[in-house]
Amino acid sequence: MLAHIDASGNMGQQPVYVMAGYFAPVNSWETFSRDWRVALETPRSAQVIKASHLMACDKAFKGWSADERDQKLKVLATVINRHVLGSINIVVPVESWRKHFKGKLDRGYHDRPYYFAVHNLMATLVKYAHFKGMNTKIDFVFDSEDAEPIAEIQSTYADFVRTAPPHFRPYLGGAPIFRKDEDVLPLQAADLLAWHVRRAYVEAQRKTPRSDTSVIDRELFSDCERVECKWTDAHLEGAAKFILSRRTWISH
Repeated sequence: MLAHIDASGNMGQQPVYVMAGYFAPVNSWETFSRDWRVALETPRSAQVIKASHLMACDKAFKGWSADERDQKLKVLATVINRHVLGSINIVVPVESWRKHFKGKLDRGYHDRPYYFAVHNLMATLVKYAHFKGMNTKIDFVFDSEDAEPIAEIQSTYADFVRTAPPHFRPYLGGAPIFRKDEDVLPLQAADLLAWHVRRAYVEAQRKTPRSDTSVIDRELFSDCERVECKWTDAHLEGAAKFILSRRTWISH
């Protein structure tokens, strides 16, 4: 099985940081990419889907109407549901992260949730596969973030596998791969999902009605398995202590 994952949010004014994406059998992604290319061309052509730009109709999507945007979203959601087995998302509250992680650990990259979220997402999907009785290894492709500790994630993957509970190790494939979403089309679907998950939390916190930019929420989640992990303040406090104990398997 192969999962494609992207992140949404930052350590600014966002209430949550989200890492999300889709998983499917390896051979499903080839046909997914073929259909995604077709979807990019219709009903109005787009070279790359960047959710934040598409939803705001700016940058490459400047001049698009809301109807054109929504039609594009519906076509893309149809492709997703045609090919994926399930979705996964990890949600980290930013204020709790600052309180328990920023400046508290000996590695500067822990000031941001990316490193933590990568490992937690892999652990969560492996736990799901074990619970479902799947007989498959899982490989991961993440959207490449230039400022994040990609080299450290890859170089410490062997330790991640070694410290995993024995019954989870058979599900872990090779070290995670990092690519740009311009080159690996399923990462664009992951970007779309991560944006929508984060947006749902933003609007819930503001206690505002769901905006009309969320027209495909149901389509994004309706026809596939959904795996979620939302961290609370207490869980993050425990996770920080767990990491300080020099372990690497991050899950709750």
